[in-house]
Amino acid sequence: ASAGDTIIMLEGDYTYDNSFTVINKSLNIIGDGNVRIFAGTFPTKTKEEGYNYVWSCTRASGNRVFEIIGDDVVRYTQVESVADVEANVCSYYKSSNTFYVHPAVDKDKVFIGVSDNGKSYMGVDSTSGNVKAYIANVSIYAYNHGTKVNKPSNTLQVVYDHVNWVYCGNNTNNALTIYGGDVILYKCKVTVV
Repeated sequence: ASAGDTIIMLEGDYTYDNSFTVINKSLNIIGDGNVRIFAGTFPTKTKEEGYNYVWSCTRASGNRVFEIIGDDVVRYTQVESVADVEANVCSYYKSSNTFYVHPAVDKDKVFIGVSDNGKSYMGVDSTSGNVKAYIANVSIYAYNHGTKVNKPSNTLQVVYDHVNWVYCGNNTNNALTIYGGDVILYKCKVTVV
């Protein structure tokens, strides 16, 4: 996108997979409808032979499992064996890079959370010029992220309306990190699952 562009995110579920999106130019990012960004991926799952409810998938990086059920995100409980997964809905067992899961509703709505300590999902960086960012109607589902609100000295304004998920300053372990510029957030939120 070029400076001054407006990006419309259509209603739907998006995933973040160990990449850091940096906004270093003036942009508008607007969610059209229910826009949700999830910290993880939806890997292809295979029915595990010999079990009625267990599905397996491979994921090199990841340490938590979640399932989207309607408007809710349910965090799975880690158990000690594949047999325990069979016996417990919304549970998982991890062996090396293989995850075994017992979905409650839909295996295709089960996602593996990324190992994301030390990473943000999105950053606004105004160190190379004055960036004006407007972000509206976007929800991020995360874990291991802070929800601090602070305004760094080189930020001209940060305007909040129904926002509870921004950290300003040099910290990359948050859903949104602001290094400076003018940032307006409208009807944005993070849900820590």
